[in-house]
Amino acid sequence: MPRTSAWIKNAEEIIARVKATTVFALDRVMIAELFSVSARQAANILSEAGGEKIGGAFIVPRDRLISYLDGRASDDPGQKERERRRSLSQTLADIRAAGPRLRAVRPSFSEYTSSLPDGVVVTKPGTLEITYDTPELVLGIMLAMAELSERSPAAFAESLEFHPSGGEED
Repeated sequence: MPRTSAWIKNAEEIIARVKATTVFALDRVMIAELFSVSARQAANILSEAGGEKIGGAFIVPRDRLISYLDGRASDDPGQKERERRRSLSQTLADIRAAGPRLRAVRPSFSEYTSSLPDGVVVTKPGTLEITYDTPELVLGIMLAMAELSERSPAAFAESLEFHPSGGEED
């Protein structure tokens, strides 16, 4: 059996190089060159891949070698980790390419301990008006309202009641 640690970690690259060849079959010398392995390891790979002795040459059909490599690449325990890292790298690149994200600017907690944050007014029953200068501030106001509703549901519900005069109800 060939020493897998020497070439299996590069299986995907080797597969791509084998696919790029235009020959029908590969011999020991070609395998040694493509895999960057010794002549003995190349012979072992040929044997495992189902190579055949034709005349004085030991060869393996290109398609059979590709199938063998696909199988070995999926057997490699490190392959899953490399795929995970590639996927993570791609995800991070996609996030970076999407551009900067908005960050919420929160009003301080003391400003809304039992009422709505500054910039939020109940204008009529069922209608809130939010006044803001930046998208980050409106995100912060919405976050503050969510925190208030979780911290004190009763106070939050009371703060949403409509008071036509702007003052307290009698």
